[in-house]
Amino acid sequence: MNSKDIGTLGEHIAIVQLLTLGVEVSRPLGDNSRYDLILDVEGVLITCQVKSTSSSTEELAEFWLSSSQAHRGKTRVRYDVDCFLLVDVPKNLVFILPNSAKSTIKLRYKNLTSSSNNYEDYLLTLSKLNEIL
Repeated sequence: MNSKDIGTLGEHIAIVQLLTLGVEVSRPLGDNSRYDLILDVEGVLITCQVKSTSSSTEELAEFWLSSSQAHRGKTRVRYDVDCFLLVDVPKNLVFILPNSAKSTIKLRYKNLTSSSNNYEDYLLTLSKLNEIL
């Protein structure tokens, strides 16, 4: 699968999980918007960028939280969104992360330490969405 297909599949996995939680989901027309999805959570709109990976391992999944704009003569650019939905496509898992100054995040499935990002702390739930509000 190419990267465009992985991204499309990741968006669809995220949408299915959001709808299962009872969240209304909207998508912009085209692919030039600063966000991939708009979520309506209890009447509040949240903009989200979806980042997908197909190269996770048994131990971790890594996600880039910035966009490469080399084709426009720029370096990596931060997203102006409320949150990220991170999708591990092979594992069919969706995580949520408020937008922060991080440029990457590694979520650990195994070999956890006190300083590691335990994947369970980022799993998409309605209460995690409410924390973004």
